[in-house]
Amino acid sequence: MSLTDILHVGHQSYVLTKEIEAIVEDEGSGIRKLREQAAEAGRLVDVRHGHGGKCVVLTRGGAVYWAAVSAKTLVERLQGSPPH
Repeated sequence: MSLTDILHVGHQSYVLTKEIEAIVEDEGSGIRKLREQAAEAGRLVDVRHGHGGKCVVLTRGGAVYWAAVSAKTLVERLQGSPPH
């Protein structure tokens, strides 16, 4: 596994890039409901470490990662842009 196979989603937390289905901003009632359902099912992984949630990463395996970085930042990381 190389560094391009993982995505840093903040606070020393990582997701395998091949498992990512979608990265969406944490806005709106639909995303909130999705997070709540994932939490109830034990599939929500909260990687905010006490910070406000900015985006949600959906994976093929059904895990839902709630991150404190923006979707734009994660996409830039996937594309290999230098960190801000």
